[in-house]
Amino acid sequence: LNYKTRKVVGLDISKTNCELVKHIYGFDTIAIDLLHYYPEEKFDLVMCMEILEHLNNPPIYVKKALSLSKKHILFSVPVESGEIDGTFHVRKVHPTELRTWIEEAGGSLKEMWMVPSLFCEKPHWLGWLFALAEVNNG
Repeated sequence: LNYKTRKVVGLDISKTNCELVKHIYGFDTIAIDLLHYYPEEKFDLVMCMEILEHLNNPPIYVKKALSLSKKHILFSVPVESGEIDGTFHVRKVHPTELRTWIEEAGGSLKEMWMVPSLFCEKPHWLGWLFALAEVNNG
């Protein structure tokens, strides 16, 4: 993928997180639940980073995230080997589950990577799962 950054908008349900990102990186941020976000235009690339494991109904959010993109979306999800870690995670996300959610939302999985981490702050995290999806007919 070859994207030239024109505009970055960060969304988070936490107003504190949004203020922190805006302060550190200078990006526009909006404190809102993704399901209630209706921008005027779609984005070239949407990144959905470490949120699916916090949700009781991830497929709804996968579908919404795909609807915000003209072409691509990148998901990242921590891979946990042990118990759910208590940092507001409500589920583990399996790669086949993520593929199903993407396909049921009208997208297609282009690539998937597992990146192990020896230096992760959580000893029971094995690393991160990254999935690049493409919007079909988008």
